[in-house]
Amino acid sequence: MIKSAVLTALVLSSTFAYSVQDSQNAQNAQNQDVQGSGKSSVNESKFNEMRPKKRRMQMILFRSTKFRLPQGTFYARPNKCYSASQFRGVRMGNVRGKKGVVMFCTLPNCMGRCHVVSRRITSQISDFSYQIRGYATSYAWISPYF
Repeated sequence: MIKSAVLTALVLSSTFAYSVQDSQNAQNAQNQDVQGSGKSSVNESKFNEMRPKKRRMQMILFRSTKFRLPQGTFYARPNKCYSASQFRGVRMGNVRGKKGVVMFCTLPNCMGRCHVVSRRITSQISDFSYQIRGYATSYAWISPYF
């Protein structure tokens, strides 16, 4: 009984104090002049400046062994599978440390025979056709931190 009376008194007093403070803030806001510069609008504002950019890892794919016949440079996002034309070698860029693994597979959509390589062990593979018995046609960077 006493607890409920004390709790009710606390709730009522905090509600009253909040309403008084809110009305004072509203009066102060009405009395302030706000200058607009016109240089930037809400559309140009960056509300999420504290949010980190999505990481991408540079991957240079090679059609032949020993890093010959470059096929192209691609930027992979973590935890997403990519399909490419047949390749045998790869060089991977350094993205804030070497976390996660990279998976290379013989079929599109990361299917078929796959070879998983830890990024801590190596950042380049000259020929992985022995592990998957042929060319790779898809790859994925699997990282727990994105």
